[in-house]
Amino acid sequence: MIVEALKALDAKSPIAGMPLADLRKALNEQILSGATIDTPLGPISLDPEGEVNQTQFYVAQVKMNPDGQTGKFELVK
Repeated sequence: MIVEALKALDAKSPIAGMPLADLRKALNEQILSGATIDTPLGPISLDPEGEVNQTQFYVAQVKMNPDGQTGKFELVK
């Protein structure tokens, strides 16, 4: 999302040389603008409060092995 937001900002006005504080503010505004970004997980956007809007998502948890050092992700149904 950050890369796509930076590309969108740069298309409007070159970001090279922009003061860091201004760039951070503009980037935050771009990300929270509601623009939809196509990702490998499907389209994702953030609303003005920062809530994720995504049509599909999966929740996984780490199930630790008895050794307490290794584990694996398991999808939560």
